Order: sequence, then C-alpha cells, then structure tokens
Amino acid sequence: MTVQKVKDLICHGKADLVGDAVRSTIDAGCDPEALLQGMVSTVDDLEERLEKGEILVSEMLLSVKSMKAGAAVIRPCLSAET
Repeated sequence: MTVQKVKDLICHGKADLVGDAVRSTIDAGCDPEALLQGMVSTVDDLEERLEKGEILVSEMLLSVKSMKAGAAVIRPCLSAET
C-alpha cells in the first residue's frame, strides 16, 4: 500500500478500508510521521474544497471519519517512536 492510496481512501470517505491501508503502508516501511502528514494534508485540501463549495459537508464528514479511522491505527506507532 502507498501513502497516495491512503490519501485517496480518505478523500473518498472509505473509513472501512483506511485502517487496513494505513497498517499495510506502515508494514511496507513507510515512516508513520510522513504518513500522518500526508493524511493531514489531504484533510486540509478537502477543507479548502469545502470552503470553495466544490464538495458537500456530508463528503467532508465521511473523509474526517476516514481520517479518524487511520489515526487510530497510526497513533500507537507514533507513540512507540518517542
């Protein structure tokens, strides 16, 4: 799995798939901090699109739910690094 795939899943509100994708990406050797930054930048981009009226509030909520699912998986990995 790649960071881009995780970002795409978040963009499309696929909360049921994001956790496994995050785990696979980390297992493939991706730095958890870099992955988190990619996930955050995706939500930031979506926020800008929401402000411009390019996406609906419901789409943003699904994406945030997906981000939360990914964050739950990545959190223990970040704690282990400190």
